[in-house]
Amino acid sequence: RVSVGRAAGDVSAQVVAMFDALGKAVPVPDEGQFKRLQSITCLMGDLYSRELAAQTWLTDNGVDAAAAAAYVGGVFATITTDSAKAGPETLKELVAEQTPGGMNEMIISEQRADGAYESLAHSLDSVHSRLCGAHDASLAPASRRG
Repeated sequence: RVSVGRAAGDVSAQVVAMFDALGKAVPVPDEGQFKRLQSITCLMGDLYSRELAAQTWLTDNGVDAAAAAAYVGGVFATITTDSAKAGPETLKELVAEQTPGGMNEMIISEQRADGAYESLAHSLDSVHSRLCGAHDASLAPASRRG
């Protein structure tokens, strides 16, 4: 994904088309919003770490490593396709469509109860602080904040 760090009205259609060919161009009106978008690109490693955790769980429970890797990669690719062209409500709708009391909703509830989503927001604040050139020490991981 590529973000264009210029005012939306200042970006020519040709520039947007060029970046769209590489991924998805999202023109925003100011540098502040660009830095926020840039923070999201740092979730790539987190996504891969979640995939690795799932793969490791499978292999630790007797699934062949090649099968585990292929399955996890395929499932995550399929899941993320659903949000590739997200509108303002798409992600909220995708979360809401999980069956109440079902296993997908169970993961969401347990991750929420464990503070996983609050932790993610905290990490994004930390990355944003670093991107802006003045890393805030209070944004250290919970294990260091005490």
